[in-house]
Amino acid sequence: MSHTTPSMPPPPALALQPGEDHLLRLPAGSRIQLLEGRLVLHEPLQWLAERAWQASVPLAAGMQHRLARGGWVRLQATAAARLHIEPPPPGLLARAWARLPAPAQRSGIGVARSTATAVTLFCGEPSMTRSE
Repeated sequence: MSHTTPSMPPPPALALQPGEDHLLRLPAGSRIQLLEGRLVLHEPLQWLAERAWQASVPLAAGMQHRLARGGWVRLQATAAARLHIEPPPPGLLARAWARLPAPAQRSGIGVARSTATAVTLFCGEPSMTRSE
């Protein structure tokens, strides 16, 4: 079984042979699109009525699935498969951080303003306040 470590970004494209398993840690909102073949996607474990439960989603060529929850996902090929993994779009804080001038990003202190929301970034700890 091959896998990536949590610190590595998921590969954008992946090919699996029949019977091969692949373990990935993906964030919530990731989209898995099966380009060809068949596989079973085993979603991250979750608790249901004090029991561990894992949803399994069979996918065929042309189908896609967006993860509602982040975590460890197992891809199990039932036939030769080729798939594409798309990370989720950046959130509000990531977009605000990208708009800050470079000196503020280096210092870890800055303010990004939109029409009604101020996002303050201080030493890597983001906070949001509503301005009137």
